[in-house]
Amino acid sequence: MLNQARDTATRANQIDPELWKPLHALGLIELTAGDIPASIAAMKGAVDLSPNELMLTNLGTLSFCQGDLQEASSRYAQVI
Repeated sequence: MLNQARDTATRANQIDPELWKPLHALGLIELTAGDIPASIAAMKGAVDLSPNELMLTNLGTLSFCQGDLQEASSRYAQVI
């Protein structure tokens, strides 16, 4: 089911590449699948489209969990 969800989120992003929500969903799907780098990549794409508090916080937390404290701090600072 993760593959189907991944495909659906990817198609949604292809249909409307200016919408951040499919990339956010893809990031959550990749996180669920255990692929943290892919999750971070999708979340960065969503942040590029809409640097909102939800996306910045999620990206900061994923970066923190990966040990990238500078990136995490930067994303949290953007939220503040």
